[in-house]
Amino acid sequence: MIAENFNGDKWKQTTMKKLLSFCEKCPCVLATRTATHQGQDGVFVIHKNTGTEYFFPWDYTKDPQVFIHDIKEYIKPRHYPLLIETEYEDHQLTPQELATMVESGKSITELPKYERRVKSKKLWRIDKVILWKDIVIMEQVPMKDGEVVSTSQFRFKYNKNLVIFLKKYRSGEYGSLEAAGNEFFNENNSMLINEIIPKS
Repeated sequence: MIAENFNGDKWKQTTMKKLLSFCEKCPCVLATRTATHQGQDGVFVIHKNTGTEYFFPWDYTKDPQVFIHDIKEYIKPRHYPLLIETEYEDHQLTPQELATMVESGKSITELPKYERRVKSKKLWRIDKVILWKDIVIMEQVPMKDGEVVSTSQFRFKYNKNLVIFLKKYRSGEYGSLEAAGNEFFNENNSMLINEIIPKS
């Protein structure tokens, strides 16, 4: 039997290269630092916006790609940006609704025929960004009612500066997930390119 030689330094070099590539495409700003923590060698991943540090000890039993995937899955629900897409429809007011408006003091001459109402809301998580192309890859997240959503990801082209959008998001300038979603999903600001079908 031929013993397989394992090169730990090469594993770490490959892992760090993949980790830096992951950080470049991550929608939140991350930094890394290799260190020894509580007697274990590994890497700190720092979420720059909050200063939160997460330590991941080296696990040579895992393929580097799997090791990075596990880091992503740990950070994603904690820090990845969320947006709410609100879809509206023009609702034709019924005679009863118009009568209610009149009763509340609205003039008959001012009565509208239609009223803009919320049709549906979708919660999205930004999974990956390609900043130099202003490309965003997103996935749907179940809302509080536990609705079933697609397991696919969707590729969007942001028609404005994606770096500025993300900076405003991180600073809290939009104020809410709805406001951030309204900015992003405005038909003039973004365009759906395609659905990314999961590999079977």
